[in-house]
Amino acid sequence: MPRKVGASNRDRYVSRSKVRRREACAIGGRDDMPNRVAELCLSCSLCCTNGLFRSVPVRATEVAGLRARRLPLIKRGDEWLMPFPCAAHNGRCSIYSDRPSACRDYECDVLVALNSGQTPESAARSLLDRTNALVASIRTRIAGTGEFWADVDRFCKDSAEWRSRHADLLLDLFELHALLRRVDRKNG
Repeated sequence: MPRKVGASNRDRYVSRSKVRRREACAIGGRDDMPNRVAELCLSCSLCCTNGLFRSVPVRATEVAGLRARRLPLIKRGDEWLMPFPCAAHNGRCSIYSDRPSACRDYECDVLVALNSGQTPESAARSLLDRTNALVASIRTRIAGTGEFWADVDRFCKDSAEWRSRHADLLLDLFELHALLRRVDRKNG
């Protein structure tokens, strides 16, 4: 049931960032985001705490600054990645003004809809609050404290007995997948 992130994590962010940059230019840009939208982004954290992604690509020019902050980085071939859950996130992003460009450029579908006026703030907040509450609820019922989807993979067993004992968890995982697709269609 949990989705697997392929080897092309950078491609997901890069292609997504190009589209988002074009859209952001049309609505004033990410750094000019209205405070209420930035606050919604900061209060959500699904992209930082691995509800959506397992890692974020980091530019070579950003590596030294992130290492200076003692953040874990992984080098995979020529690509640098910062694994999630993000070590800079402790309830909120502690490096928001200096976050990697992939984080800075990314906007989930909820923010795009909110910025464009397609979704009212109350509906966006409700969707994100429910999704985060579900992640927190699932987290309390599975073993592990590391990467969310890896812990889900380790906990879930493919047997009728296990499925019967954990039917509520499976229903919540199904709902979580549906909500994540609403938050971000390409990655959820």
